[in-house]
Amino acid sequence: MRTLWVVVASCVFLATVHKGESVGMAGLEDYDAGLCYKGKMMKGVVGVCVLVRPDHTQRYNTTIILTHTLDSTVLYAGMSSFRLWVEVGDQRYNFNETLEKEVWNPLCVGHQPVENGTQVWAALRGNILTPSSIESSVKKMKGSVFCFGKLLFNDSSENAFTGFLASVSLLASIPAEPPSCQSLIVETEDSNFDLTFNLSLWNLRGPVFITQVQEDSLCSRSYYNVVLNRSLNYNDFYRLCRSLGGRPPNMEELKHGLMEVWNGTYDVWWAEREVADGTQEWLGKRKVVDGTYEWWKEGEAVSEAVTLNCPVLLLTNNTVGWRPCLSEVTSSLCRVPDNTMYTLYGAVKKFDRHYTLKLIAEGGFYLEGDATSSINKIGKSWVLHSRLHQEKWQLHNGSWPLGRHLWDASHDNVLLTLASCNILQFSSNDGVCLPRSRRCDGIKDFDDMSDEQNCHKRLFRKEISYDTLHNPYEERGENGSIWIQPHLFYIGKIQSWESISLIQGPFVFKWQDPRLTFVDLKVPLHTFPCQDLWVPRLCAMSGNLHSIGPAVAIKNINQICYIRGYKRSPEVRDLSDPFMGMLTQWENVNLTMEEHISISFPCQLMVHRYPFGRYQCNASLYLYSDWLEMEWKPDNKDLSTFQEFNYTGDRDLLDYFLDNVTMDMDNMFVTLTLHLSGRYEYHLLSSFCPSALMFIISYSTFFFPITDFNERIMGSLTSLLVLAGLFAQASDSYIKTPYFKLIDIWYAVLIMLNFGVVIINSLVNSLRAKRSVRGALVKDDYKTGERKNRRARVCNMMAKVVMLTAFIALLVVFFMFGAEIL
Repeated sequence: MRTLWVVVASCVFLATVHKGESVGMAGLEDYDAGLCYKGKMMKGVVGVCVLVRPDHTQRYNTTIILTHTLDSTVLYAGMSSFRLWVEVGDQRYNFNETLEKEVWNPLCVGHQPVENGTQVWAALRGNILTPSSIESSVKKMKGSVFCFGKLLFNDSSENAFTGFLASVSLLASIPAEPPSCQSLIVETEDSNFDLTFNLSLWNLRGPVFITQVQEDSLCSRSYYNVVLNRSLNYNDFYRLCRSLGGRPPNMEELKHGLMEVWNGTYDVWWAEREVADGTQEWLGKRKVVDGTYEWWKEGEAVSEAVTLNCPVLLLTNNTVGWRPCLSEVTSSLCRVPDNTMYTLYGAVKKFDRHYTLKLIAEGGFYLEGDATSSINKIGKSWVLHSRLHQEKWQLHNGSWPLGRHLWDASHDNVLLTLASCNILQFSSNDGVCLPRSRRCDGIKDFDDMSDEQNCHKRLFRKEISYDTLHNPYEERGENGSIWIQPHLFYIGKIQSWESISLIQGPFVFKWQDPRLTFVDLKVPLHTFPCQDLWVPRLCAMSGNLHSIGPAVAIKNINQICYIRGYKRSPEVRDLSDPFMGMLTQWENVNLTMEEHISISFPCQLMVHRYPFGRYQCNASLYLYSDWLEMEWKPDNKDLSTFQEFNYTGDRDLLDYFLDNVTMDMDNMFVTLTLHLSGRYEYHLLSSFCPSALMFIISYSTFFFPITDFNERIMGSLTSLLVLAGLFAQASDSYIKTPYFKLIDIWYAVLIMLNFGVVIINSLVNSLRAKRSVRGALVKDDYKTGERKNRRARVCNMMAKVVMLTAFIALLVVFFMFGAEIL
């Protein structure tokens, strides 16, 4: 009889989650999986109850099951080597009780304040638990959360357990009797606080599957005793038993009458499996020199340890004992849950997909389909039979039906996989199930490499009409997008007389291809040959859309194409695939090409302010023949089409200094712009200062005595000639343009000023040396010239002021141009 928990003041449960004959179930496939409740947390909750079904293997020793905020205190529950622990505040409570693998465990955890602090409580399989030890903890977290597995936005949290969850309930008080599995599965038409596992109520992280499960299968603990009537060593027995979805009997079952039930005439293998670290199982032991036992790890090569002993049920005296693991017994006993479902994968249209195990005489079995098919052993062969279509496929003699095998069809051999694996698992060639997260993860888990078989060959499936020369949207009547993210590692030196720029770095392009379906995307990176698919073909030109320059060549230094397996992408199981592939649609996968390229292009600079000023050097990328259907977009969707790079390379580009690098894009072009500023420091020493000194030397002749005409004229003429030589030399060392630059104007003005000094010196001497008397020229003596040549001195003084003012004005104007004030 089911117990109904309702939301009233005296109730225990605040909410229930199940309706109808099936209930919501969440499967956490990998350590990075998690789901968190979207709604607002209820107050007055003291505990959480949930049905937990841990997978047979856990990747990590310590894993977390749930996280929940209770009365402003965060509660964690998890397991270490399948032993339960609960953490509240800064203390972790460890329990000796373990969660049974591949069995639904009713688990309740919580805490409530008491006089002396906090009372932490836990119940497992209907029994109140007592902590075996208490240790300090350093895990800290703030906020209100209700999550299973890994937290959504906390990568530092503990790894999630792998397995299934169902029947979540919140407790308003500690129950006098902990709920059993059946009492957690309750039916109600109206729930005030819905915790059903569905996508509308929970945020998912990583590989999480939401599905339905029949209520009557959640709490079933009935087993079939399947007899394997064949000669097997311990390792082979364990592998066949696991392929059936079963396990060897344990000591508790033997003590409770399983020995009496067994009516065989031979010794049989059994195993009291002791977990050493939660990641491996230890199936046997051997006696070592000091009299202790060394346990044998599953998967360890038995041939290398001939002294290993494994547990056996001795029929001679109906007791348990040990015998060499390499020895064979002619019969073994496997305990298979009666609700185990077997699925047939592959190209079968006339046969059922799902089967259940049925016992026959003497512990044998056959598999009954859910409609019209069955798998029976006829003679020495297993036969797949369809009663509706009257068709039979046969395995070769001696083959075991579970696993991946070739079946002899009417006219061909067909590869099929028959497995007891659930939605979180995949099958090896011999039928043993492992977490699907270990499929195509680059790590060998099976000796036959079946977990890594055909991974790169099966990375994607193409449409029949797929052509690498045509872009994905060419015939679809819609435009696609290419997300681009350039990275510049090197920018070459730019010489003013040449103005050629060189940029190098990896450019990352991402796009989607509707013509593809992806298979088993589980590892972070899948590489593939770029020529196998359509990839963007780049062209480049200097300038931008408003100032188009010549086309330039792109040098491809290195190229790699890959697909990132996003664990949050929804996947669909492909029953027609004998390798049990999980399919991901193209909308959830980005193809990526990372191309390290080098582009050398001319900078179309207008250097009117040279060597001062700021300039832009542009290069534009566009798609060869695909620009009509494919549009450029920034890689980060939160960014605009205009971005600034964080360039960490050398910014000293010889004649220019790199201020920053930007990217601008429209539908057709991606324009990379180098923002440059003139390097005037060199020209200050090589051009401005020497030329200014020449003028100062020439100007200084105004301070010579006006009678020393030869010295005055020689000084100013020499300065003029040197200045003209500096101008000619400087003109050969920087960029040549058909227009005047600021440095040209500098030299031109200084030459004019120096020329003016020469003319003024000549004029002053003329005023001093000659005067006109009634139209005749008369030469004065010295004393007479000193008295009568005031005009010469006035002219010299005015020249000092005018020339100095003009030179200062020139300096001010050039400073304002250099500071970009003008």
